Amino acid sequence: MIYYNFIRPNMWLDDRTPAEKAKIDLNLDNNKWLDLLRKSLEFIKNQPNFYHTKCNTLRFNRTPTPKF
Repeated sequence: MIYYNFIRPNMWLDDRTPAEKAKIDLNLDNNKWLDLLRKSLEFIKNQPNFYHTKCNTLRFNRTPTPKF
């Protein structure tokens, strides 16, 4: 879906992507795949439910499960 909505131009939309037609401007350069991946990683890093471990991997910030 990302490919069709943000990268692949559609001839029915005057050779624009659906995102461009909807006026969603993500400021993507020539390598749209790489830019989308970078932007998604930036977004994930800024979310409060993620944190970095010492090995620089992203993991969910889970609450401990209660023991009964």
